[in-house]
Amino acid sequence: MRSNKDILGSILKTAQMGQTGIRSVMKQNPGPRLENTLREQLSEYNAIEQEAYYIAEARGWKLKELSSASKIMSDMMSRGILMYDHNDSRMAAMMIQGNTRGMIKGLRNLH
Repeated sequence: MRSNKDILGSILKTAQMGQTGIRSVMKQNPGPRLENTLREQLSEYNAIEQEAYYIAEARGWKLKELSSASKIMSDMMSRGILMYDHNDSRMAAMMIQGNTRGMIKGLRNLH
C-alpha cells in the first residue's frame, strides 16, 4: 500500500505533467476557443500543484518533482505528434488522452 506522501507526490507529478503538456500544445498556436480552455486547465493544474505543496509543507514532507527529462520528453512527443497535423481537434484529442492517462494513474495509486 502506498503512503499518503507517495500519493501526494504522484498527484504533484501528474499536475506538473499536465502543465507541461498544456504549455507544449499552446506553442502550436491553437484557436482562441481552445487556447482559452487550455488556459483554464493550466490554471486548475497550477492550483492543484500549489495545494500539493501546501499539504506537504504542513506535514513536513519534501516531495519529488517531475524530472526535467520527463518534461523534455513530453514536449518532444507533443511537437512530434503535432508536426504535420496541428489543428485544434488533434490538439484537443491529445489533451483528452493525457488527462485520461493521468486519471487512470491516479486511480491506480489509490487502489
